Amino acid sequence: MKSNYYGTFNYILFGESHSEEIGIIIEGLKEGLSFDFNEIEEQLKLRQGGMIFNTPRQEKTDFEITTGYEFGKTTGEALCIVFKNNDIVKKDYDHLLVQPRPGHADYVGSIKYKDNQLGSGGSHFSGRMSTPLVAAGAIMQQVIKKDYPNLDILTHINSFQGIKDYNYYQLRKQTIVDLFDYFDIEHCIQLDPSLQKELATMIRPRLYNKLSSPSDILINEYLENDIIEKACSLKDNRDSAGGELETIIMNLPTGIGDPFFDSLESKLSSFIFSIPSIKGISFGSDSLKNEIGSNVKDEFLYLDKKQAYTLYNFNGGINGGISNGDDIVFKTSIKPIASINQIQYTYNYEADSIKPLEIGGRHDATIINRIIPIIDAVSYIVLAEFLYKR
Repeated sequence: MKSNYYGTFNYILFGESHSEEIGIIIEGLKEGLSFDFNEIEEQLKLRQGGMIFNTPRQEKTDFEITTGYEFGKTTGEALCIVFKNNDIVKKDYDHLLVQPRPGHADYVGSIKYKDNQLGSGGSHFSGRMSTPLVAAGAIMQQVIKKDYPNLDILTHINSFQGIKDYNYYQLRKQTIVDLFDYFDIEHCIQLDPSLQKELATMIRPRLYNKLSSPSDILINEYLENDIIEKACSLKDNRDSAGGELETIIMNLPTGIGDPFFDSLESKLSSFIFSIPSIKGISFGSDSLKNEIGSNVKDEFLYLDKKQAYTLYNFNGGINGGISNGDDIVFKTSIKPIASINQIQYTYNYEADSIKPLEIGGRHDATIINRIIPIIDAVSYIVLAEFLYKR
């Protein structure tokens, strides 16, 4: 599977869920780059989940770079990263060759590839294939950080089964209230220009302090036990759930993206939809679709050559497909895992009728926590293309 974006960097994913190995080839890395493999390993462990409600299948995160990296540096040739699959139980999937799983790609895969695709574990449609993506994203993160050390990405659970974390716009509004506690916020645009500039440039540093959290999955870490309890209840009931994530890209330079076909939104959306279980993405504040225009104005408090300073950043840091220097904000919708350990009634090829199906195997009650590092990874992959565009 090769990315269809032929730019500065190209990516080739190879392997299947239950093949001997999987991996990714990265083309376009210049020579002489060195990487911290501990940081890559850390991101891979986050992708495993490790929560009691996650799958008991524990593939090792060990990887090998087989080409493009010698003596601690890139050679300028294609970089190939390989992961060995070691926790394989193919027999769990034998019966699915004649009865495609509801909500999975078994059926469409059999049509597109004329019954030649492997049935084990979802084959190349499997979430297992996101492992090499995380490794590639961690590498591109390090490439970016060498030139843009302040660029950061934070993804957290925004909502899960009625449990709602703080979101970016709540925190931004609270930051503004804290700063303007003795002003009429809605009329701050009429303040003395020098005061506007001072206050505008204070919003984001204080906001970033609110966003910092010891939790890997939440801004409000105290909600973690509630999420674990809810997810464990789903697991006990042999059920699953999706949810919504929020991603904030901080300190991205102004001017990233091109209108229409190469807009920042379209490229991020394209790669994020390559992640299994992603069903939706939206940029900016939810108020954009719920409010009238006069309530979602992004009036400029201050402008310079590097970024725009608005009050609320309703548009999520993007105008005309191009970054304006404020925070990029988007939400992604995650569907429930389709593999649940309940009887489902679905079509069986051999019987030529609807039959009960028990999927079996080892599955997550939710993967919402495991998708977090994947979204971060593909975001870095997209940003690297824009930042180093030829």
